[in-house]
Amino acid sequence: GRHTRRPINNRTRRGSMAALPTEEEAKAALQGGADSWRNLVLRALAFGTEYHVVVTQQQAASSSGDLRGRLPSRAEEAANLLATSLEGYLAQMHHEAPQDTAFSIQDQMKSDPVINATVESLWTVGCLVSSEDESKPPTEGGAGGGDDQTPKQISNDCLVTIIRALARPRPAQQSNQMDTTDDSSPPPNNLPLIPTSLLQTSLELQLLEQVGMLPKAIPLKKKNPNQPDKTPASDAVRRLRKLNTDLYYRQNKFNLLAEESEGYAKLLNYLIVGIRDGGVTAPGAVRHVTELIGAFDLDPNRVLDLSLDVLECSLRDAVRSGEARSFADVRKGGEDEWGLSHLRSSLGGRVASAPVIGTLLGLIREL
Repeated sequence: GRHTRRPINNRTRRGSMAALPTEEEAKAALQGGADSWRNLVLRALAFGTEYHVVVTQQQAASSSGDLRGRLPSRAEEAANLLATSLEGYLAQMHHEAPQDTAFSIQDQMKSDPVINATVESLWTVGCLVSSEDESKPPTEGGAGGGDDQTPKQISNDCLVTIIRALARPRPAQQSNQMDTTDDSSPPPNNLPLIPTSLLQTSLELQLLEQVGMLPKAIPLKKKNPNQPDKTPASDAVRRLRKLNTDLYYRQNKFNLLAEESEGYAKLLNYLIVGIRDGGVTAPGAVRHVTELIGAFDLDPNRVLDLSLDVLECSLRDAVRSGEARSFADVRKGGEDEWGLSHLRSSLGGRVASAPVIGTLLGLIREL
């Protein structure tokens, strides 16, 4: 007798873990804070999707047909429980919010710990029951798809049903604890229980595509007829990749000399006149140019380019003046990395601009 009753007890124990919470438990969880509500949401999602059974590969006792037969109705029950609980919570939150607050009810919902705990629970379960075959199109009606669905896909469709119920705009309901005789404004009408923007920034793209929260992909001309059509998720990935590149890797530079004319004018005046007339050494030039870059927010690449232009002009003037021998006469070799020894030998030490050229070389080396 004990051996025959043991499997029944095991199934009963598993079923009790996935039992749908009651409305009284939901109210108590909302009063207990975000952690208590998160645990209740996971219990409701376990009842409506059986993700805890599907993920641990314990669906051998129940075939896909059994899941398809019972999960859609259980998903509706879980969605109704969560929706009813959140409706009362949001109505109470709107009633308690100051009437002269600068933030709208949607802004308050985005930062509310209970709403964020709900979204985090949806994201967690969505990662666990995500479909293995991402190329397969999502089921149009949510739960209750085709006969060839795997248990994981059935569970994923039930999660889509729950998310759609929470994201669907609905009329506001007055809380039972609210005093409707006062002059406070009624709760906002036709708003989703969870802000759409919060779901779009938290859930995975594949799940958002199945829920229908991604814009349609822009059709493009196909170079290859066999190339598959773009899905909203793949189009969103492409857009995000392009936006990420524009934000962090692409440098938008235009006419920088015209954008900060005063800073670059002082820089050119210092490179051409200040170093020559002031007898500035390389460390002093580096310090002064660094101060100009910081004071006028100059582009370091443009500063280096201008320094190279000034050095080129100084070398050309030195060679054309006849004060130096041809650079072709310089012997190969030398220990100096920047060729200062070759420059000294080529100039013969008789060029007046040699200190300026040496200072410019030292400045360019630091830049």
